[in-house]
Amino acid sequence: MMGGGNAPTWTQICSQYLTPQTCGGLGCHQEFQQASTGYTWLQSQGYISGTMSTMACLRGFGPTGNMPIIGSISMQGVTDIKAWIAAGAQND
Repeated sequence: MMGGGNAPTWTQICSQYLTPQTCGGLGCHQEFQQASTGYTWLQSQGYISGTMSTMACLRGFGPTGNMPIIGSISMQGVTDIKAWIAAGAQND
């Protein structure tokens, strides 16, 4: 897990797994150029809601997950995102 055993921050999650360059490499979702705008966008779509966050748009987080379009988030990414959600899914 990122962050030495503690839940990773949103900034770490975003930069490691969700930027346009790291999420399939297609350059989609320019909202994720900065972690704060990516968080706001996901929240406006209903994917972030504290410990009840679903992140269902991502492969590995539900049957309807269809992002990234190419490939999938690594198992470490799934683990890190789940830890971040369990810690409250803060915009940090």
